[in-house]
Amino acid sequence: MSHLEDFFFQFKAVDGVLRSIFWFDGISRCNNGMFGEVLAFDATYSTNRHDMIFVPFTGVDCHKKCVTFGAGLIHSETIDSYQWLLHAFLSAHGKQPKLVLTDQDPAMKQAVSSVLNESTHRLCMWHITNKIPVKPETFESRCHDLFDEFNLSENKWLKDMFSIRESWVPAYFRDIPMCCLMKTTSRSESCNSQFKVYSSPGNNLVQFMNCFEMALNAQRHVQRELQNDTTTKTPPLETRLPIERHAYYVYTITIFKEVQKEIAKGLYHCDSQSQ
Repeated sequence: MSHLEDFFFQFKAVDGVLRSIFWFDGISRCNNGMFGEVLAFDATYSTNRHDMIFVPFTGVDCHKKCVTFGAGLIHSETIDSYQWLLHAFLSAHGKQPKLVLTDQDPAMKQAVSSVLNESTHRLCMWHITNKIPVKPETFESRCHDLFDEFNLSENKWLKDMFSIRESWVPAYFRDIPMCCLMKTTSRSESCNSQFKVYSSPGNNLVQFMNCFEMALNAQRHVQRELQNDTTTKTPPLETRLPIERHAYYVYTITIFKEVQKEIAKGLYHCDSQSQ
């Protein structure tokens, strides 16, 4: 991949043995510049014969598709390994994201808080956040009611999760710009799965890098197709409202279709009726 424009890499070796590496190319730099406000990263395994842990840095673009800001391989899930990786990410991109999403790995948590000290760190709890109300006060009172009703006050896991509610309940960080782009690390996990399709646990590092490039090309091919649709296709308008036509010019075709549905609902299903 050294032939790629603006290719960047940084590595750490101990006694001649590769321990950590981070890399990205010019397109990843551009993606981070445009969409890097919100970042998710998650470790994945079984990608190479050396048992190095693969950690892609993932965001969401204007077509609601995954974009990769860079990737790393580390030898172990320790605080030091994650700190090194995050420092490499910062030295490459030069700015911290507004919001970082990870799982509940304690090493990740400490590494994020020490390196990405200007970012807000939140946990992935998708199966819980789907049913979280908007107001924190309502959430807290309903939690207490739930604990009392089902005798869950002594459940350790629930007590622990409630004590760190500000780390995963969206109502507590709705004020963070663009926080709704990603609420879970499922984006990162989905990206990991895509990379695994092209890779094999038996690959050496050269083979792994070739597989990574193939997966990245497939990801970017989808983005190019969607961007081409945005610039060349005109979706039919469902109303005569000027705001719908304006939305077509402002948004990508993916986002426009979602906004279009809301405009149509507002026109046809939100009538004011006299009493």
